[in-house]
Amino acid sequence: MGRPHGQTGHRGAVPRSGDRVVRSRVSAPPGSAGGRTRTARGFEDPRVTKTPAIIDIAADEWVAACTASAARGCDVVDWLTAVDTAESLFVVVHLVDPGSSRSEMLRCELNVERPEIESITSWFPGADWHERETHEMFGIEFLGRSQTNALLMRAGDGSSPMRKTAALDARMRTPWPGQESATGRRRQKLPPGVRAEWTRDE
Repeated sequence: MGRPHGQTGHRGAVPRSGDRVVRSRVSAPPGSAGGRTRTARGFEDPRVTKTPAIIDIAADEWVAACTASAARGCDVVDWLTAVDTAESLFVVVHLVDPGSSRSEMLRCELNVERPEIESITSWFPGADWHERETHEMFGIEFLGRSQTNALLMRAGDGSSPMRKTAALDARMRTPWPGQESATGRRRQKLPPGVRAEWTRDE
């Protein structure tokens, strides 16, 4: 038998384009991520969930916090990455419960000069690719990893292209409007993302 119009499997009715969507808090089990989207007809759309709050974790509690999330059901790594704000460097992981809409987001501030943190791949094998990419792009050392070979960049390159302190070589080498014609009465233009100190001769 075919499914009733507007329904897909066990998910129940899916709002049609004419439904007015009202965003409101919906009662959720203790410890869940929170509200969902409810339509004016009273149907609940399980595809839309509230973004989980960020939980700040100390570096020495990183593994324990991640495994505690797994014990609560959020045992799959959706993604893991880093955030560089220039003043601070964070590693962030989003853990999800594949059997529901629940998820948890954990964040840890690292030492900018020597960014390192324990690897979680022994407990979350799915974090392997994410840790390798984050290591190459942001220069973060994930301690205790069994696999350290290069993923996207040449081995021994040594650069961390996603860090805000990294010089953008391609933009520095590309001719940019205003660079050649600048005069004392006109401010010299630089490519977006290129700092003036990067172009100074040592």
